[in-house]
Amino acid sequence: MLVEVLVSSAEKKLRLKDNRFEDADRLLSSHDFRRRNTGGFHYVFTSPSGQMLPIPKHKPAKEHYVRAVVRIIENEEGGQG
Repeated sequence: MLVEVLVSSAEKKLRLKDNRFEDADRLLSSHDFRRRNTGGFHYVFTSPSGQMLPIPKHKPAKEHYVRAVVRIIENEEGGQG
């Protein structure tokens, strides 16, 4: 059974399993994260406040990367208000 995590401000649902890299990319981009390729299979996303989050382009994205995406977005939103 898949556990769903709701990122309330983005009104997006990310499942902890079977996510695509493209889902994380789209969600982070919608929160103004910048993406750069390190030359290999990893992409580094940088938040507006400068936090960096490396994510490999695996299919599916592993659970701990999905948790990290949710955590960094929540941290960014907490710092805005």
